Amino acid sequence: VAPESDVVLQPINRDPFVEPGANATRRSSPKSVATLFGELVAFYARDFDWQHEAISVRVACRGPPTAKLPLQRITLENGKKQAGPNIEDPFEVTRNLGSGVSSVGVMRLREELLRADELCSRGASLKELLELWAPTSDHDARQ
Repeated sequence: VAPESDVVLQPINRDPFVEPGANATRRSSPKSVATLFGELVAFYARDFDWQHEAISVRVACRGPPTAKLPLQRITLENGKKQAGPNIEDPFEVTRNLGSGVSSVGVMRLREELLRADELCSRGASLKELLELWAPTSDHDARQ
């Protein structure tokens, strides 16, 4: 697949949490897998702009969806529309891998990212992070 003409490709930064073009310094010790996972969860729970950004491993930097990616719009239970997860297929740039996610799926994804972020922030164990969790009817009533 040829690169799209409306995308400027940038070299992949070895540290995904340093903005492209920033001066990254070499660390004396690499981050643990647990730390990297916690930072990944925190990024998608707190920093990622689900309304205006797309996930693209092909481009390997933050930014809006390309013109060729069909945008996922979700209709919420209250009738309002919001962006769903826009995830570019790296092998077929006109395919949105997030197009099958329902409004309930988007809500649960964001809840789980927030839950995982809270657990990682307080140093919870992997066992606790992986415990099966489902919202209670009381939790649903508060949403």
